[in-house]
Amino acid sequence: MTTDIAIDIGTSNLRVGVWRNDRVELLALDSDGATALPAYVAFTDAGRLVGRRAKAYAATDAANVVFRMTRFLGRSMRDRGVRADCDKVPFQVVASSDDKPQVRVTLNGQPSTFDLEEVLATLLEHTKAMVDEQLTVGYVTLTVPAAFTTTQRHAVLDAAAIAGLNVRKLLNAPTAALVTYMNMHPRMREERTVLTVTAGAGSLGVAITVDESALSTAVATSGNAHLGGLDIDERLVRHCIAAFERTIGCDVRLSPRGLQRLRTACEEAKIALSTATTTTVEVPRLSGENDLVVVVSRDQLNQLAREMMAQLTALVVKALQTAKLDKNNIDDIVLAGGLVRMPLLKTTLVDLFHGQRVRLVGNPDEAIVTGATLYTANATLRATGRDVLACQCLPTPFWVATEARHPQYLARGATDYFSTTEDMFTTQANQPDITLLVYEGLLGQRDTSHLQGKWRVGPLPNGIPRGATVQVGFQICHATGTLQISATVDDKPIPATNELAPTTRGRMCRLIQEAATRRQVDGRQHIHAARAAAKAAATEYTMRLREAWHGDAISRNRVSEVTRDELDDALALALKWLILHPNANTVEYEVVRFKLEAVGSRVVEALYDMDAAPSWRLPAY
Repeated sequence: MTTDIAIDIGTSNLRVGVWRNDRVELLALDSDGATALPAYVAFTDAGRLVGRRAKAYAATDAANVVFRMTRFLGRSMRDRGVRADCDKVPFQVVASSDDKPQVRVTLNGQPSTFDLEEVLATLLEHTKAMVDEQLTVGYVTLTVPAAFTTTQRHAVLDAAAIAGLNVRKLLNAPTAALVTYMNMHPRMREERTVLTVTAGAGSLGVAITVDESALSTAVATSGNAHLGGLDIDERLVRHCIAAFERTIGCDVRLSPRGLQRLRTACEEAKIALSTATTTTVEVPRLSGENDLVVVVSRDQLNQLAREMMAQLTALVVKALQTAKLDKNNIDDIVLAGGLVRMPLLKTTLVDLFHGQRVRLVGNPDEAIVTGATLYTANATLRATGRDVLACQCLPTPFWVATEARHPQYLARGATDYFSTTEDMFTTQANQPDITLLVYEGLLGQRDTSHLQGKWRVGPLPNGIPRGATVQVGFQICHATGTLQISATVDDKPIPATNELAPTTRGRMCRLIQEAATRRQVDGRQHIHAARAAAKAAATEYTMRLREAWHGDAISRNRVSEVTRDELDDALALALKWLILHPNANTVEYEVVRFKLEAVGSRVVEALYDMDAAPSWRLPAY
C-alpha cells in the first residue's frame, strides 16, 4: 500500500510530512533522526554526499558543495539575481549552451558539469530513499516559492521526475501556510480576508486570500525568489569582515573554506538575535593566526536588514493593489518561515497595518510542510476532518508576442489557475509553423519580463493557404501552475513545443534512465549496508555502555537513585527493543542509540558536577 507525502523544498532545508495516526508526522531524513535535511549536495572522490554530511564537507572543500539550488533553478544566466548569487557561493556556476546555470565540480576525481535539476534530483533521491525505509511513497505534493515562474516550476517537476517521484501538486508556500492556519481555526465560518507572508532563507512570498469555511480563494500573490534570510546573512558577513579588517589593520582575502565558516557563524548570530539583544560572532584563525571576534547588536542587524524590510513592504503593497483592497480590509495577518522570528519583520508589518496583530502559524519552520501535508491528506483521504479547497492565482501577468502582430495579454495578475484563453492566428501561404514568444510580466516590457517560452506551433499542414486560421489554447495547469499550449487547424491537433523548456524531452529521458539505473544498481545495496551498520552500532554501543556502567560500582552508588534508575531502565529498554526488532530500519536503530547516548551523557555530567569522574568513558562510535 502506498502513502502520499508532502515535501517542502526550502532553500536551506527540506522537510517531508505524512498524515499518519490522525495527525501530521514529519519523517526522519537523516541518520540522527532529524526531520530537517540541509539542502546541500557534495561531490567527492568517493561519490556524492547529501544533507548534514554534505554541509559538514563544505568546511574542507567548499568548491565542490552545491547549495542554494532554488536560487539558480530554472533561470537564465542573464538574470541579474543569478549573476549576483554567483558571487555569493564558493562553487563554480557556468552558463550552458542555452545560457542556463550549471555547476562545475569534481566528482570521482573527474571534472563534471551538472544542471541544477540534476543536483536537486540527487537531494530528492536521498529523501525518497530515507522515506522508503519508513513507508512506500505514492503521490507527492511539492511546495515552491510564490514567486516561482512557470519555467522554475517545470524545472522542479523535471528534478522530481529524475528522482523517481510522482508529483500530483505544486503548492505555493503561502497557500500551504494558510492551510495550516485554517486547520488551527476549524470553526472559522464568516468570510475573512487573510494576508499570508512566508519568509524563509531564500525567498519571500505574499498571498491575499478570501477564506470562508473550507474554501480559500487567492485574490493576489506576489513574491521575490531572490530575497530572504540568506541576504541578511551576507550583509552581516560583510559587516564582520569590515570590523575584522579594522581590528587587524589590513585588507582580508578569505578562502572559500574561511568564508563558509564565517557564513555559518553569521547565520547562528542572526538566529541568536531573535531573542537576545547582543551576541558575538567568533571564528578562530579566520586569517592566519587572527581570530575574528565581533560583537553584534540587534539594532545593528536591524540596520543591515532595513532594505529587505522595505522590499517586503513593497510586495505587500503590490498584493493589496492587485487585489484592489485597502489595508483596513485585511482581517488576519499570518506569518510562516524561519525568518518571521526576526522581531524587525513583525514590527514592520505591525507598523504597516497600524498596529494590527500578526500571528505565527505554529512552528514557523514547519508551517509550510504541515499545510502541504494537510492539503495532501484532504485531497486523497478526506482524512483531517476538515475539507480544504485552496484556489491559487498567478503572481504576474502573461503576454504573448509574434512577428505578425502587437503583444497582447493572455492572463493578468490574480488570474486563477483554472483559467483558459484561446486565440486565433492567421498564416501566410505555405507557412511551415508559428513562433509564439510567451512572457511573464507587464505587457510589452521585454527587458523586465521573464521569457517563459519560445513555442513552436507546427509543423502546419503542407500547402496551408494565406489567411488560414490556427486556433491556439493557453491554459494554466491547476495542479502545477505551469503553462500548457494546444493548437488546432480545422479541428485537427497541431504539435506545440517549447524550445526553451528547462530540459529537453530527449535529455530528460536520458537523465531519468540514468538515475533509475544508478538507483537499481546501488540503491538497495546502500540501504542494506546502512541498516546493517546502524544495527551493529546500536548493539555494540548498548552492550559496551552496559558493561562499563555495571562494572563501576563506585559511580553507581554516587549518583542519585533517580539518575541510576534512569540509565538502568534505558539500557534494559534498548536491549529489549534490539531483541524484538531484528529487522528495523536505519533510522530506528540510530534513534535507539542516540536516545541511549543522551541518557548516558546526563549521568556522566552528573558525576562531573560532583567532582567524581567515572573510571570509564562513553563508548565511541
